[in-house]
Amino acid sequence: MELNNFYQTATVCGTVINLDLDTLSFCVQSRSSDTFDTYVGSTTYYEVLTNIDGLWRDRVAEPDGLNRVAIDEGIGRLCDLLEDELDALQASTRQAER
Repeated sequence: MELNNFYQTATVCGTVINLDLDTLSFCVQSRSSDTFDTYVGSTTYYEVLTNIDGLWRDRVAEPDGLNRVAIDEGIGRLCDLLEDELDALQASTRQAER
C-alpha cells in the first residue's frame, strides 16, 4: 500500500550538530544525546526556539568551520527547487481549471 499525503510533526529541542548541504539535511542532538536527522523538503518547517517574550532577539552561535558560501549556495538550490515546484503546481492548477 502506497502512502499518499502522509505527514509527521515533531518538536525537537537541541543543538544542530551537523549540516549536510548535499542532501539538504541537518542533525539535532538533544540533551539526552539522542540525535534527530531532518531532511529538508518543500514542505519542511523549522525554527529556532523563540524567547519567552515572543520578540525575535535570538542569538545562535556560528558553528566552527562554518562555510557561509556553501550554505548560501545550498539555500539558493533549495529556493530554485521550491520555485520549480511552485511553477509546476501553478501550471497543473491552470490546466485543471480548463
